[in-house]
Amino acid sequence: MFFVGNITNGVGQSEGITATVQWFLLTLTSSLILIQFLQKRIKDGNLQEKSRRPIPGPGQHFLGSLANIFALRNPRTFVKVFEKWAAKYGPIYEVQFGPVPVTFLNSPQYLQKLLGSNDQNHFSKGFAYEPLREYWKGGLIVSTGEKWKSRRKLLTKHMFKYSTLQSYMKIFNRESCHLLTTLEEMYKDGQSKPMEHEMMSFSLNVMTKVALGLRLAEVDKIIGEIPNTDFLSLVNKTKEAMCTRILNPWLLFKPIWRLHPLSKLTEIASVLGRRFVAESFKWVGNGADDDTGGLQHLLKNAGVELDGVYEESLTVISAGYETTASSLHFLLFFLALHPNHQEQCRQEIDAVFEDVDFCSNSQSFIHYDALTQLKHLEMCVSETLRLHPNAFLIMRKIEAELELDEDLIIPANTNVGIFIPGIHKNPELYPNPEEFIPERFLKEETSNRHPYAYIPFSAGPRKCIGYKFAIMEMMTATAKILRHFHISTNSKIEEVVLLPHITLTPEKPMDFVLTKRKL
Repeated sequence: MFFVGNITNGVGQSEGITATVQWFLLTLTSSLILIQFLQKRIKDGNLQEKSRRPIPGPGQHFLGSLANIFALRNPRTFVKVFEKWAAKYGPIYEVQFGPVPVTFLNSPQYLQKLLGSNDQNHFSKGFAYEPLREYWKGGLIVSTGEKWKSRRKLLTKHMFKYSTLQSYMKIFNRESCHLLTTLEEMYKDGQSKPMEHEMMSFSLNVMTKVALGLRLAEVDKIIGEIPNTDFLSLVNKTKEAMCTRILNPWLLFKPIWRLHPLSKLTEIASVLGRRFVAESFKWVGNGADDDTGGLQHLLKNAGVELDGVYEESLTVISAGYETTASSLHFLLFFLALHPNHQEQCRQEIDAVFEDVDFCSNSQSFIHYDALTQLKHLEMCVSETLRLHPNAFLIMRKIEAELELDEDLIIPANTNVGIFIPGIHKNPELYPNPEEFIPERFLKEETSNRHPYAYIPFSAGPRKCIGYKFAIMEMMTATAKILRHFHISTNSKIEEVVLLPHITLTPEKPMDFVLTKRKL
């Protein structure tokens, strides 16, 4: 994910990089492009007999690398450029990013060959994940080999099995009730306003409770000795640092990155992360307000050392909170834009809230089994994730060749990318792909569609381990909101600009009006 621009700290300040260094970077980049071009000519000649089929793509000429970077220079049009490439070049195409070529797979059949592979040589993450490694260290998303295998098994056993998922309904219900109180106060004046911050706070409260056994306010107390620092702003600034590095390819070189002012955030986040993971043990052990000790206690009891607890806790929090919050944000937006679907969801929701088998404690606690009754809401969730796959780009670096067809073999050590909207908006798979049509996910529709035509959580052995958790969280919060409010919006879908900030992020939040229902 790259574009050409100034090396900035995210707020327009060009600090830390001198004119001499910039000249050096330009010279280095030009040299690497020339070397890459010559190497590619040699590689193409060597592979011609083996793969036989030529792979199309943009910028396949001497200055093609610069042309591709130039095409992606503007973050406001980044996603549209990729959508155009996916539509133009079809099931497979290659894009040069400076000296690095990336082969993009853009058909369900080819995706199944990669994502469905059980060969661990196809599991490693691509170069775009390097900035994330410095934050997540050896967490589940970036780890490989036996470490990944054992941690995946451990987390599945202790955090994401059926009975544990059911137990999270207590957290989902409580945090949803806090969210309702906040929204009622916010919208009592009847004015249109954004709710992005409230969605983020809600989801982060869920994730810190699950991972650390603490709510966000308690985590802030642990790191409170640092002036003007709270956990939410720290996480957001860390994301800003990672995004800045990914979007500016020269910053992937560590010596150059160290000159950038945002590089210090990685070190601060690492120190604070270890601190609050360690301190949270003491808080929970001294009578925290819930009967769960959080993921870190489960991992510690399973024999994982503190560094491993830190890796997985930070991975779960940072990978789980924003993606779910953003998806919930867009789900509510699509329901506001389509009041007919909102009303269908509300009718289902009212039915379960008024049934004592599905809802208890004066209609405030919705049970796990109630979610299975919300069929139309679940379809709306799926359609939202089709249109807005938050983690929109997956990249692997395969360490063994991958045969896609008899005449098409991807060589070892290739960076392989998947631009998920290219699949989700393919009109051959989804007619009228830009339209919000939840009925696409009726059973009779999904049974006739390739299983790898819908991959908002990836697929195969490395599919997102928390996908059920995320859907449950979204459905619980939405059920409570629609039970108590009618939602409308003055924002228009065509005005929403998505930025490639690691996850798909709206340039500015959408506005909502929430009107209290008379129950």
